[in-house]
Amino acid sequence: MGNFGINLQNTGKSVTEKQGDIPDSDAVLTDKSLNYGLWYIENFPFIKKILFILVIAVAVGSWGYTILNLIWYAAVGMKEDAKLQAELLRPIYIGHEYFEQNKPQNLNVYSVSVFEGHDGNYDFAVEIDNPNKKFQASFQYVIKGGGAVVYRGRDFILPDESKYLVVLSQKTLNPDQEFDLEIESISWRRFDQKKIRDWSSYRAQHLDFEIDGAEFIPNSSVLSQKVRLNTVKFTARNNSPFNYESVKFLIFIKSNDSIIGVQSYILDNFLSSRSYPVELRWQGSIDYAASVEVVPDINILDESIYLPLEGDSGYYDRMN
Repeated sequence: MGNFGINLQNTGKSVTEKQGDIPDSDAVLTDKSLNYGLWYIENFPFIKKILFILVIAVAVGSWGYTILNLIWYAAVGMKEDAKLQAELLRPIYIGHEYFEQNKPQNLNVYSVSVFEGHDGNYDFAVEIDNPNKKFQASFQYVIKGGGAVVYRGRDFILPDESKYLVVLSQKTLNPDQEFDLEIESISWRRFDQKKIRDWSSYRAQHLDFEIDGAEFIPNSSVLSQKVRLNTVKFTARNNSPFNYESVKFLIFIKSNDSIIGVQSYILDNFLSSRSYPVELRWQGSIDYAASVEVVPDINILDESIYLPLEGDSGYYDRMN
């Protein structure tokens, strides 16, 4: 039984010594907190006074800024607002000078050329020029000779374009007299610059036609000995991405760069990426020619001239 005894004295002494070795951390933290609290209590009246001064300063500044703005508005702002209101309500008059500066310029019309046709008929060609870079013109015109009306027609000209008006097979009593062309009425249309940013590029893309192998066969050839026939052959290819319901081609027969005869040909269903051989014969008296020029005459600003692209709705209906 003696083996199971416990030395309480020794055990108590050992526990006491071990507890005395642990540092009193709670006492340290409490001292810091007490020091901060003491400082805050001692300085609270001063801190309160600073905060009170800051609040007063902000309030005085805000009210002062507001009062200064009210004084400025009463002295200056009201007058400026009244002046601005009067300007806004004042009607704006566009004077005659503005319209004169922005109106389209007149077309330039040059002399009328006359060419002998057949059966006493004559062909006419007149060069015209549109100096306006943003306006298309649609007009009615009349060709007169000796004061008498020879032909009355309607045509168009694109912006910044020079072209010929060609009139075929007209009767006239005196082909040697002087003829002139008069514009009877004209309407101008400015193209949409939101859709057409660059007119030159737009025109080049829509009129990307290729004329190949243009040849003139005069009436003195073996093929036309029995009947006095003039013949023009050429191939027209549409390199543009657009399909056209019809395209009118003006044909100029030249000798030494001078026009000695004119004709025209209308090609229907002029489709993109396709070539079309053309052979045109007519009775005439031209027995020589150095060259042939073929020029398209089509209003690319008229949306009704376009056919749907292949695969679009309505394409095959138009082709059949």
